[in-house]
Amino acid sequence: MKFIATCVSGLQEVAAAQLAREGFDGFVLADLEDGMVAFETERFPPSLGSLRYVNNVFEIVAQHRLGPGQSIDGFLRWLVSQDYWHRPLKRSVGPRERTYRLMLSNANELVAGDRLAVARLCGAIEAATGLAFNGRSGDAEFWAMTRVGGDSYLGKRITRHNATHDLAPGALKPELATLLCLISKPQATDVFLDPFAGSGALPIARARWPYNMIFASDIDEAKMEALKQRSRSGEVKIRKNSPFIARAGVATALERIEDGFIDTVVTDPPWGQFDTGLKDIEGFYRAVMREMVRVVKPGGTIVMLLGDRDLAAQIGKEFAYAITEQARFEILVSGKKAIVVNWSRHS
Repeated sequence: MKFIATCVSGLQEVAAAQLAREGFDGFVLADLEDGMVAFETERFPPSLGSLRYVNNVFEIVAQHRLGPGQSIDGFLRWLVSQDYWHRPLKRSVGPRERTYRLMLSNANELVAGDRLAVARLCGAIEAATGLAFNGRSGDAEFWAMTRVGGDSYLGKRITRHNATHDLAPGALKPELATLLCLISKPQATDVFLDPFAGSGALPIARARWPYNMIFASDIDEAKMEALKQRSRSGEVKIRKNSPFIARAGVATALERIEDGFIDTVVTDPPWGQFDTGLKDIEGFYRAVMREMVRVVKPGGTIVMLLGDRDLAAQIGKEFAYAITEQARFEILVSGKKAIVVNWSRHS
């Protein structure tokens, strides 16, 4: 069976590596593109619909190469001229699905498409599946997609977990938070720290894997109190004998944490673009990194999301005596360019 998973642009290699670790029967990586992983398995993995590190997963029933720069309308017309995809599309329909909707994506942008081509494709889908069209909330959701490189796909969306309308302002999406934690290569022995925890996206994501201790810290006391309540309510996966500690604190002065106590830091500091109180962003990051170097043990890991690649390079250079860059990823966050840097603490 063929699938494509979409993810945060720039982190497709991280997503692909984790997909390979999932243990899917007969897993084969078929293609890797910016923000997309194409893969095959011998059978449908039940867990595909609930993976936390991808935006969406689609079961692919048709694939065609149009060539770079071609519009989605050409793909729609090609689909209507073929019928080999009718049977696998029918097989993808669940017993409780009675209606469908069709989404069109051209180079990662939702589009309308030529009306006649769309109408003909809908007619073919309905003849193949017996489903009725419902453009607002179909039981099944089929996507016709063209990628920048020219590959085009018809698939059924099988993920339903990524509603993000209720996220707090400025909060990381769960998919990005999970990928950032994956970059740190989580271990069951980790003592984990996020000193800019905010609403808790990163500590909550990290808690989905075994850990030793998790420290979530932020200058905003109200956010830390809310995170404590979430952890007590059962929303956060708390493990027996593995404390999840949320408390107010200043990232530039982590007095409660001893030298070399932390295994892993994964964090998203203020970028300085909208934080009017940060007039000296370079000095702020310098002070933050000084504390990270102090509290992280030799051989430990620091993963940081930053909005300025030049600042990331400068910080890495200034602290080269203590940290070594292991990897960097240029990504997009809500349409804005950003960079993720993975440093290791010198042993």
